[in-house]
Amino acid sequence: MAALEPVRALRTSTSFKADTEIAVIAAEVRAAQRKYTDIEVAAAHLHGMLDEVK
Repeated sequence: MAALEPVRALRTSTSFKADTEIAVIAAEVRAAQRKYTDIEVAAAHLHGMLDEVK
């Protein structure tokens, strides 16, 4: 769980966009930890799409 601590530290905003991005990052990290490659790739792709919208 230590890898998720920086993600939890980001949770200071109450906006939906920020919460969504944090959830996607958490999913990406958790998938990498558990070696779920297909989920990790999908989460990384979604994370990239969210970054483009900014």
